[in-house]
Amino acid sequence: MRVYYFTKASNAIDDIRNQHIKLSRFSEVNDVYELLSVAVDEERENVRNALLSAKEDNDKGCAFVSFSECFDNPLMWGHYADKFRGICLGFECSSDFLEQMEYKSGCPEVDWDLQMTIDRILKLRELLRRTKFVDWHYEREWRCFVSLPEECDLSQEDSMLFMKFPEGMRLCEVILGCYCEESAQYIKKTLEEIGLLPSVEIFKSKISFRDFKIQKEKVDWDALKE
Repeated sequence: MRVYYFTKASNAIDDIRNQHIKLSRFSEVNDVYELLSVAVDEERENVRNALLSAKEDNDKGCAFVSFSECFDNPLMWGHYADKFRGICLGFECSSDFLEQMEYKSGCPEVDWDLQMTIDRILKLRELLRRTKFVDWHYEREWRCFVSLPEECDLSQEDSMLFMKFPEGMRLCEVILGCYCEESAQYIKKTLEEIGLLPSVEIFKSKISFRDFKIQKEKVDWDALKE
């Protein structure tokens, strides 16, 4: 399936050059309900504390990359691609490689009185890491989860973690934001240097004047030469 990753232009160029992608941690992203999106009654303080403790443990042992199903939502460009100055990278990924987020209007109910068997713990973990408040639905998010520190292809730069593009995740599109200052020629040169042309297509984006969507146009290299 085709998924998209939004970021600043400088980060995207670094990702292309190094063929890696930045990993996010649960404690660093913009949703305070990460791993806490289930209903817990006020009197169950022990359950709330256990969830908070489990979130800390998961933050040390797991990281992820967030992708979107779509490139054309202006909110994604505004929030995650440096206010349209950034770049969107399109990847072809195996669906087995990704987990789809589920959006709920309320916190899912859990019967905390039932014994926590291994099977129930695993199902709860799956529920916690895939559930988000419904107002996040515009992201149409899919995540790639990575175990830490067992993954052997991780690198660390300035306290940030990166994952090399793994098997099953192929870069196939580079979409420049409406206000991106990097030239298509520079992106082409960068891709050529690491042998990713012609398999990666380069697009420029623009707003639609018929609906609230971002459109992409494949770069016409012949027109640029004129």
